[in-house]
Amino acid sequence: MTGPPPASQQIEQAMEGITDKYVNKHGRLPGERGRHGLGSWVAQDTRPEKKTPRPLHQLRAWWRASATPRFGQQMVDGLLERCRTAGSAIRHG
Repeated sequence: MTGPPPASQQIEQAMEGITDKYVNKHGRLPGERGRHGLGSWVAQDTRPEKKTPRPLHQLRAWWRASATPRFGQQMVDGLLERCRTAGSAIRHG
């Protein structure tokens, strides 16, 4: 069973393909600026898709569950209260 090629190999293959298209269109290899632009384009095209974001209430629950054992209930509650107060001041300020 074979998985997808490593990211560096995917980028290299994509760069070769896009460089070939550039040569076919312009009749020459790209210069330094052109290679940089093509490299940025390839990096975007070969980037893995972003994960679906979790809802805020799930993120808060995870944060609270992981922070409480490390810092204590009083510290976590105090920080949340300060954040709520600051948020309220920003909204009404």
